[in-house]
Amino acid sequence: MKTFTNALLLVLISNISFAQGPRNEGDGYLLDSVYKYSKNWYEIEVVQKEYYYYNLLNQIKLIKSFKNKTGFPDPAEWYWTEKENYYYDDQNRLKSDIFSKRDFDETDWTYDHKYEYEYSDIMQSQASAYWDLTVNNWMNGMKEIDSIKQPEDMEESFLRQFWNEEAGEWQNELWFDTLYRDNGLIDSIVFTNYYLDSNVTIYYNLYDYTFYPDTLFIYEYGSSPNVYYHKIFYTEDSSMKYEYLIRINDDGSHEKMHRETEAFNDQHWLVQRTSALWSNTYQEWMILYKDSLIYNELGLVIRFNQCMPDQRRTDFEYNDENLLKRKKYYFSMPDTTLYRRWDYFYTYTYVDVPESVSGTTGRILLYPNPARENIYFNNIKTKNQGLSYQIFDLTGKPIRSGRIKAEDNHINIENLIPGNYLIRISVKNKMWTGRFIKY
Repeated sequence: MKTFTNALLLVLISNISFAQGPRNEGDGYLLDSVYKYSKNWYEIEVVQKEYYYYNLLNQIKLIKSFKNKTGFPDPAEWYWTEKENYYYDDQNRLKSDIFSKRDFDETDWTYDHKYEYEYSDIMQSQASAYWDLTVNNWMNGMKEIDSIKQPEDMEESFLRQFWNEEAGEWQNELWFDTLYRDNGLIDSIVFTNYYLDSNVTIYYNLYDYTFYPDTLFIYEYGSSPNVYYHKIFYTEDSSMKYEYLIRINDDGSHEKMHRETEAFNDQHWLVQRTSALWSNTYQEWMILYKDSLIYNELGLVIRFNQCMPDQRRTDFEYNDENLLKRKKYYFSMPDTTLYRRWDYFYTYTYVDVPESVSGTTGRILLYPNPARENIYFNNIKTKNQGLSYQIFDLTGKPIRSGRIKAEDNHINIENLIPGNYLIRISVKNKMWTGRFIKY
């Protein structure tokens, strides 16, 4: 499972706005591009630029990556050194994703790695492979298999496998099995690690764990079980969230293990998250890291600070259409005044959008991101019954669908399980897609 920081950066690095799908086929439609600059202690160099191409359904079709051979902005000698091709089946589902690369001399392309996807009525899978230059062939890597849960299903599973070359078969590595109650809430989760011969069973309480998710962990390694108690609660004004992990000893005593706290502003946007471990030696919480976020008036993140163990800071700038135009990443060396900085510049190719859908800017903005209760939309105009939307998890599995009402322009996400999601808004034959995080 991804950490909070990785999940947050996933959304921040990707553009959190929406764009209309292209209307010409050819080799693809150039929609967005990114220029990456690196500033070390002495000089600035242009590191990389990327171009993103989309098909008619606004699905990513091709990513081109260019490297700068000279190392300086002007004049720059750009070489097309990497590409990533995406292929879809006749039902517009992602079929394969193939990454290739070549040297500065622009010789023939060489495969590097790929992902292949398969679907059925009850499950979907993703298998990775890498290109072995010694045999000039693909070698299997990992495979992840997800069951497709229907509303009436009481069970959901996830299985990760690795390829055993000697045995010539896929073998199990990790397995999650989730059981649900009649009311749709999770009853328990069983996590099995075949490699370590260990099991973790998570039992949820009988209450609405959206707000009070008391859980009990039973961790078994071989024949030695350990029991943990997990508690989450909010303050009365919802400005703070506390999350504790406590071990239950054989004698029934409780031992503090881990704590995470989250602070929210008046708009219920996350502004700080702190993680700490309990020290029996010092009898106090020892901070592992502390993250903070600063927003503008529209709920867009303009600064993300990572305060521990090293000082890291990311600044975000937006253009007049509230699209990310520049991202500056700073890394401070401990106990020195030296720093390293990376700059990312984003450009966009605009296309016309009917005024009845999104107004004159041609863009739809989603905020805040991450969100806990509601996600709102800016620059969107709806008529009659509003616009239809679909929410998917990152594997493409549908989670929810509905309509955005004309009178409020927001979607309530309180009942979603915390994690990363994709959303698609559609009207007639046009579609808009984007990402958001539920926490």
